[in-house]
Amino acid sequence: MNTFWKLTAKTNLHVGNENTTNYGLVDRSVQREALSGLPCIHSSSLKGAIKDQLAEHPELKDKVEKIFGSDKNGKQAEGKGPHIFFDAQLLSIPVQSDKQPFYRATYPFLLSSFLEKLTLFSIPPDPLWASIDWNDAPVVFNFASGEKVMLGEKEGEGASCASFPVLKMIGEDVALFSDKDFKEICSDEELPIIARNQLKNGKSNMLWYEQVLPRETQFFTVISGDDPDLVKLLKSEIIQIGANATIGYGYCKFEQL
Repeated sequence: MNTFWKLTAKTNLHVGNENTTNYGLVDRSVQREALSGLPCIHSSSLKGAIKDQLAEHPELKDKVEKIFGSDKNGKQAEGKGPHIFFDAQLLSIPVQSDKQPFYRATYPFLLSSFLEKLTLFSIPPDPLWASIDWNDAPVVFNFASGEKVMLGEKEGEGASCASFPVLKMIGEDVALFSDKDFKEICSDEELPIIARNQLKNGKSNMLWYEQVLPRETQFFTVISGDDPDLVKLLKSEIIQIGANATIGYGYCKFEQL
């Protein structure tokens, strides 16, 4: 059984890319998908976060081995678990606006990837979603048609979302960008960068710059498996993903689609 999930970051999120060496301003960058170059959460990071959350419940500790496989001395896996965790792909990212605090920005490639993954894993999408005409990629805002609005440094125009029902899956206040503009929003130059400092005896011991995805960023993923306790856990709890849990980063809400 395959379950399909939408993840929404409720706090800033940093799932670090340990395989990349940066020589620019950013010392610690976020994980990115190899094909599109867009931010993502690799399956290993997602699986580890869910496993840690499950292990915090004493009454569910016996489920850890059943779902994730057995460990030898906590290091090397001896048995493969029956559940398969897939990468969480980007679905939308918030952009600031002059009309309200933010809109949920997305673009056709992400939506087509979403629909393709639904079909690939035999989860039938809403027929209305599949009927979208992908030949046009306007900037779309769900308020008065023709009204001008600023999204970051981009000017858009109001339009109805009635012809794009899949956008309603993302939520309210959705903005549909062109491919070029959306990739610019997700570039290293545009994502938030936060200065971090480590103090020792009142003096700076290490200063670094860390890239984050802002709260309300959304992803989608597939989990293959049918354990009811795992589904219940994901539906009912906030899961912490990535680094900096003690300063409130990475707390994500799962919603089954």
